[in-house]
Amino acid sequence: MTDVALPDRVNAKLLTPIVRTATSLPEAVIFGWKSRALQGGSVGDVHLIEGTATPSPRDGRVMDWRVVLKVQRQWERPGDPESWRRELLMYESGLLDEVGHALPAPKLPLAETHDNESWLWLEHVGRGTDGGGTDGSVTGESMTIEQYRQAAADLGRMQGAYLAGRDIPAYPWLSSRWWVSTSVGIWGMQAVHGLGRNGHGERPHGGLPHDLSRATMLLWGQRDRALDALGTFPLTLCHRDYNAGNLFVGPDAGGRPTTIALDWDCAGIGTIAEDIGDMVGEAVVYFGYDPAELGELARTALGAYVDGLREVGWTGSMGVAGRAFATVAPLQWCFRVACLAQRTDDPDLLDRYAVIQGFMLGLAKKALG
Repeated sequence: MTDVALPDRVNAKLLTPIVRTATSLPEAVIFGWKSRALQGGSVGDVHLIEGTATPSPRDGRVMDWRVVLKVQRQWERPGDPESWRRELLMYESGLLDEVGHALPAPKLPLAETHDNESWLWLEHVGRGTDGGGTDGSVTGESMTIEQYRQAAADLGRMQGAYLAGRDIPAYPWLSSRWWVSTSVGIWGMQAVHGLGRNGHGERPHGGLPHDLSRATMLLWGQRDRALDALGTFPLTLCHRDYNAGNLFVGPDAGGRPTTIALDWDCAGIGTIAEDIGDMVGEAVVYFGYDPAELGELARTALGAYVDGLREVGWTGSMGVAGRAFATVAPLQWCFRVACLAQRTDDPDLLDRYAVIQGFMLGLAKKALG
């Protein structure tokens, strides 16, 4: 990506109290520092800032430090006007502290607001050159089925508290419980034209095979029924971007396995298993997980998730979570995968999408009959 310049106002004077808080060294003195962009775009930039310091003016030892600056500019995700400042509000409200016993977020040494921007100064959960974290954690395409199992169990422990009786947050800035409905409309309307052509035997520019296209069109016709069914399942707090790119799975300070979840700007109220559907689909669509192993991944993740739910007091059945997963995952992925397939002629990608679509449509058939 094109490098994104660090804002001019970032200097040693600004950084010193942030580094002191991040390192728990109230007298730390910065020697030098540098930055690089981790992400940049129209809605915000993320910078890694790293340097050296001494613990105090009287201590000549040299130590390394790292912090992350996440700048989010005012923008509106379709149907979601609060998205640009939601993560800041999650921190300020204490909601991330509330869920942190089960699913911690990066610590926030400082938050600032500048005009129509929010600046989050975050603890660095570091990525190593192999895709893992500097603390031995694993993220992205490096995640194995065991790391997915851990991430699913930790999610269950977080969401299970709300399913077991803790009051569900009612902040007006949380994303709507109709999130999935909005997503279905956005992706489905893009997919429908190509699905109709492919379903009648025309595939001039890629797309799904005829039978999968016809089955996806059938799901489109059943979308209201599926969304109505989704609305019958128990509600909880959802991350709504719970994927390998936003997760670090590894040991905590005490050596116990744990999951740190980043990027809470989509968070809101949704159904049980909604985030599991997102995590499993993201793994095979965007993070290189073998789609031939999709069934095993889904069973493993769902089982660990339910174990996590029960660990904190949920008394519901595996069947409820399984039906919710089978209902929500096809709604989350079938129309998106159809769009992706229509945008490529790569035979390997098309084969991959076909396997994923076949699995998701199988879930939909199980859920809807």
